[in-house]
Amino acid sequence: MNCNIKSLYICVKDMDRAVAFYEAFFEQPVTKKDDIYSVFDIEGFRFGLFAYEKMNENIGKNWVVEVIDSEGNHIEVTAPA
Repeated sequence: MNCNIKSLYICVKDMDRAVAFYEAFFEQPVTKKDDIYSVFDIEGFRFGLFAYEKMNENIGKNWVVEVIDSEGNHIEVTAPA
């Protein structure tokens, strides 16, 4: 089985502030932006920002990585920040 990391999202409290920070960091504009989920397309890699509190999700300060295996299964891995 081959695995490639195609996307990663992090949880943010202030979407506008996070988007501004990562636009400067990546030196490119955000690809899609709304109040809940914003995403940057970085050469085919999707880096997302998720406003978890607005969705009442209790994931704390965890990082989430999504892996798509060679059979098309989406696997999410979470880890403490």
